[in-house]
Amino acid sequence: MSAQETADRYATSEPRADRPRVANVTGGSRGIGRETVSRLAADRFAVLIGYAGHRGRAEAVVEEAIAAGGRAIAVQTDVADEQQISALFATAEAEFGGVDVVVHAAGRALWAPIAELDLAELDALHRTNIRGTFVVTQQAARKIRNGGAPPTDPSPGSGEVLFALAAGVRAEFFAASGWTTC
Repeated sequence: MSAQETADRYATSEPRADRPRVANVTGGSRGIGRETVSRLAADRFAVLIGYAGHRGRAEAVVEEAIAAGGRAIAVQTDVADEQQISALFATAEAEFGGVDVVVHAAGRALWAPIAELDLAELDALHRTNIRGTFVVTQQAARKIRNGGAPPTDPSPGSGEVLFALAAGVRAEFFAASGWTTC
């Protein structure tokens, strides 16, 4: 797809009266993801809340979103598994008619001295933060509705993430800079 075709695809469009605007929010049960769901629900979005393992937290966010005037469902999802992320988008299609906005807020952090860091923990962090970002962004690029917004990373100052590689490079940089300050 050319740069112009990409720009045209993500051009701003008015919400249609016959369908709600729909957002997939990974990491939607906590932190920035939860706050994003709250804001989207207040703006009357239908929201698919992707969560890793805390069903109770995710269901509480669903209840809050509905109380705020939005529509919401929670789906347990491993962001690094392309089949599960594809299923997340398929659920949005089946429940709400498609996806207009993707917010990838899922992530992991490790706070340990490098001398004590287990490689299995590092591999899990890399799988979620790097591979997960790529998988979510790739599926969004394939499945977001025309007129929808490109995938975003809600990290402060990050702006839009059009290519997962850019997010991966940023994550690798922060990982390395954190290690050098241990």
